[in-house]
Amino acid sequence: MRAALDEVLACPVTDPPQPLYFKVAAKTADALPWEQLYTPLHGFCALDRRWPVGRIVGRYHGVPDRAFVPPLRIVALLSAAHVSGVAQLEGILAALATPEARELGVSLTVISAEPAVLAKAKASKVEGITTQQMKTDAAGVAEQITAAEPHILHVLCHGGLSFGLRTLALATTADFLPGDD
Repeated sequence: MRAALDEVLACPVTDPPQPLYFKVAAKTADALPWEQLYTPLHGFCALDRRWPVGRIVGRYHGVPDRAFVPPLRIVALLSAAHVSGVAQLEGILAALATPEARELGVSLTVISAEPAVLAKAKASKVEGITTQQMKTDAAGVAEQITAAEPHILHVLCHGGLSFGLRTLALATTADFLPGDD
């Protein structure tokens, strides 16, 4: 298995995606979190477009049925420094204005530190939209997202790698002050 993984992980960035499917005939292997496959050189494989991860398990786990009960709850967290979230909000609002979205029933919670995004969302004629000023700490933002109980989370922010850890960087209100670089 190691030789096969080494070969796949050696592929250049320009190669097309090569899904990593794991089928291991051992009960203990079924329980391993293959989606969290990590190498120091590449990070988490499933987060790289080249290596989507899937598994074929040898045992069946009963999963209770879950019925969808409208509305479809979407949270749009739009807060990236030096990149306005207005265009992405407009795209989401256009999708919500379609007959299909109205028939399905959709609610949208917009969380942002960008005044233009919040103003555009508040001025929208689309029903079911709420806005929230983004909190300034990670725990507060996580609480805002959790409280909205989203089915879908759409995020506009910056990301990076710092000391081997992948990070998200959300712009705060101070990042949107006029003349502030």
